[in-house]
Parts: sequence; structure tokens; C-alpha cells
Amino acid sequence: MSEQSNVSPDDEIVLLGLEQSWWLYQGDAYLSPLISGEGSFPSPIRCLVFEDILQLRRYVGSAVSLIEFWGINPDVIARLRVDGHLLEVAAEDFPRDGSDDVTQRGD
Repeated sequence: MSEQSNVSPDDEIVLLGLEQSWWLYQGDAYLSPLISGEGSFPSPIRCLVFEDILQLRRYVGSAVSLIEFWGINPDVIARLRVDGHLLEVAAEDFPRDGSDDVTQRGD
């Protein structure tokens, strides 16, 4: 189940995707319902898809380690796709100037 109305940018869930790996970038408060599929979470979930690790590193910053983020199991990603909750966006199409809330990590 998910909730779609009246979701503020602070309530968004943002994932980072690279090849067959995904990390929770924003929305830590929704980790449990996201993984279990039970409870509510904001939808759609935005997934920024990166072409390579260099592009991902430029996005999160060179001082940030990916181990700081929760890894998301591929089966969870598959379920989110099937259920229509995942909005995959090429990272290159996303603003990089800090004008969008997703460029500022929030939990």
C-alpha cells in the first residue's frame, strides 16, 4: 500500500541505482514498509539511474561512501516496478544545481 496525495518533498523516497545495485538515498523513515511491502509509503518512488560509478560519485559527493546508505534488494525493486511504484529517471536528466529537493539528502 502507498499514499500518493499531499506528499511533501521531505516525504519523498529516492533511490540511487547503478547496474544491479540500489541504495536508499532519501526516505529512511519508510525503509521498513518499503522492504516489507506492508504499511504505507509515498509513491511514486524516484530512482535515479546512473551510467557508471563516476557519475554516481559526482552526484553524492566524493567524500560520501555508499556504505552510508541502505542497500535495497533486487527483489524489492522488482516488486516496486510490478506494482507501479517505481519512477526510474536517468540521473543525467536530473538537475544538478541544487534547485531540486532530491539533491539535498534528507532522512
